[in-house]
Parts: sequence; structure tokens; C-alpha cells
Amino acid sequence: MEYNVKSGNPEKQRSACIVVGVFEPRKLTPAAEILDDVSDGFISNIIRRGDLEGKLGQVLLLHNVPNT
Repeated sequence: MEYNVKSGNPEKQRSACIVVGVFEPRKLTPAAEILDDVSDGFISNIIRRGDLEGKLGQVLLLHNVPNT
């Protein structure tokens, strides 16, 4: 497996996968907030449904995120 780590605004990155943080209590990092805005609240909706809480070690792979 090959991967690169880049920092910066996620909407300007060209990649097959973007990793952003969501921490307890359901707190989005600035990068996650940008991605949430670009995707019309996609991450916020997942959090509201209870599918993501931001707990230590929790990972959720999202597919077909709008506008990404």
C-alpha cells in the first residue's frame, strides 16, 4: 500500500481518499467542517443519525460523498 500525507483545505486536494477528524462529543475538525459544507451537510447527517460519535478508535468509511 502506498499513501501520502498532505495538509491543507480538503476541497483543494485531489485524492481518491480524504481523512478528516470527528472527535467527542461529535466535534468536527476545521477540515471536516469544510468537507461537510461542500457536501451539503453529509457528515452532519451521519452524526445526527448516530452512525458516527467521534469516539477514540472509531472509523467510518464514507462512499459517494456529494460534491467531492
